[in-house]
Amino acid sequence: MHLLLKAIILALYWNCIFARWLQNCMSRYEEANLMREEGVQDVVLPNCDSNGNYKQVQYHPLIGYFCVNKITGESIGRPEPAPDLLDC
Repeated sequence: MHLLLKAIILALYWNCIFARWLQNCMSRYEEANLMREEGVQDVVLPNCDSNGNYKQVQYHPLIGYFCVNKITGESIGRPEPAPDLLDC
């Protein structure tokens, strides 16, 4: 029984990780927009393309422009003060 419980917990954990990975840019945009509407300050909306993926160049007012993985939104490389300095 103890082993079965561990297996169930592990399966649930990986399902959560996988679901987070599948969450595309539009889903995160909607979440961030709701937070803004609820009065949360300093929420930055991701830039999405028409397919729901991340645009390769993102902007954050505190760190500047940066490249991301188009599917996951994970940052790639270091930020720059202007988008033309990036090589995504």
